[in-house]
This record gives sequence, C-alpha cells and structure tokens, in this order.
Amino acid sequence: MSASSEPLRLGVWCAAFRRDHVLLSRRADLNVWSLPGGRLDAGERLQDAAVREVAEETGVQALQPQPAALYYMHGWQRLNVLFRAQAEGQPLGRSAETRENVFFPAQALPWMPLGQVVTDAVDANAIPPRVVTLSPAEQRQLRLRLGLRYLWNALRGQPEPRFPRFEVQAAALIADEAGRVLTVRSARDSELRGLPRVRCDGRQAPWAQLRAHVLERTGVEASLSWAGVLQDAPRGRYEFVFTAQVASGERFRAGEWSAPRTAVLHDRDAQIIGWTRAGAPWIRDVERPLQAGDTVSR
Repeated sequence: MSASSEPLRLGVWCAAFRRDHVLLSRRADLNVWSLPGGRLDAGERLQDAAVREVAEETGVQALQPQPAALYYMHGWQRLNVLFRAQAEGQPLGRSAETRENVFFPAQALPWMPLGQVVTDAVDANAIPPRVVTLSPAEQRQLRLRLGLRYLWNALRGQPEPRFPRFEVQAAALIADEAGRVLTVRSARDSELRGLPRVRCDGRQAPWAQLRAHVLERTGVEASLSWAGVLQDAPRGRYEFVFTAQVASGERFRAGEWSAPRTAVLHDRDAQIIGWTRAGAPWIRDVERPLQAGDTVSR
C-alpha cells in the first residue's frame, strides 16, 4: 500500500424481512430512508456487525443473516456487504441514530438515495458486485452533513470513533471449461500453487484491482463475480473471493491451469474451491490465522 492511499474501510447493510416487508430507517443525520447499517468494528465478524447495526438502530433482532451482495463506495474507500435476515420483534419508533423505523412492503418502497441497494435486497437473483458513485455535488453535501454530525457528537462528549484499519485481500477463483483452476506459484513454497491474490489498497473496487492484477500476471481477462469472504476477525484480516468462468488458452509466465484434485494447493485454497461450488455467497471464519505470507502472488 502506498503512503498516499487510504486503507479500505469495511461496513455492512442489513435488510431484515418480515414476510414481504423490509425494515427501513430514516437516518437522524441525513433525514433519508435507508437500510440499517454502518461500519465494521475492530475484531468484529461481518455477520455480527449486521445484527448489531439492526439492533442499535431499530431495536429489531436480525436472525440468520446471509450475505447477498457487495458494494464499493467510490470516493469513500469503503466496501459494504449487504445481508438479508429475518426480523424478530417490533421496531423502535426512533433511536439515537434514527428518526423512524418502519416495515415497508417490498413493492412499495419510499425514495432513497441508495435505492438500488434495497432493490437488490428484495431481488432473489444473483447480484453482481457494484460500484456506488455519487456526483461531486452529492459528495460535497454528504461530507458536509457527516462533518456536522461528527462535530455535534464531539461537542456533546460522544466523539465518533476512528475507523479501524483492516488488512483486506482479494482472491480470484477462475475456472476454464474443463474445470481446471487458474493458479500461480506460491511465494512461500515453490512446490505449492495457489489462487491469484492482491492486497486491496482502497483506491478502487477490490474486484477491479484483482482483475487488473490477474490480467497483468497471467494474461487472463475475466469478469469477476463475488463468491464469499474468509475472515480472521480477531486479527482484522478479511479475504474477499471472486470467481469467473473463462475459455482456456495460453498463459503468461506466472499462471497455469491446475486440476483441483491433483494440484498441490494451499489447504485454504482447496477449501475455497469447495465452498464456492455451493453457489450462494458464503462467509467463513478461518481455522487458522491468516498470515501476511499467505499471499501467493505479489
């Protein structure tokens, strides 16, 4: 990561459903409707953050949150995971962070600045990773409103905590028509092969940074879909996994096609291949700590 780049910040949104109604909050600071959500705290699992944010903002319990989609907030160096959950309990009329909390029919939603996120939440189809872009005027207005909130909280003795710093990687699981997986040689062991990886620096969407890295190192151009997250929350390390299907062909020096059953892969990469074949986005906790040296391509 360069000294001038911002670290990638992580956050969540959670769509809590009661039958065909979804819970929305009117934010106290911006006075707009949105899904409950917020930043990821240090040492926190993503799904736990989704449950916490719904409870703090609405008083409702979000049960069995499942990851649904991924969003990069352009200009904010922020990556948000959207969860779906079942709602239990009655919402508070208002809270310290909200003016109203209401269950809306999924087919009769109010206007929202980030309405696409809520539309995605009620859509049962697979959702591509999205980049959320605001106009310069919208960015200035939002920064002003948030700045006033930070100032007000500081003046009343409740200053906003600093964003925690996370180590975020992105890994690519790219398969050809024969079921082979694109791999690169391990930086730690010349006998091992692993998935292409890149450390996310926050300057662009992780999947865009990963796509460029894979193309440069292996010659493979792929349109990446989000597959899941491997998280080591106590150490603040998160790896976002993306997948693609491409035609096989000649590779550059760093990449080759490997058969998952016969290739000598990192144990973690073999697990990632198995989890991703299930289809829906997944979130898993590591069985051993993610080490900086686990990055297999630089």
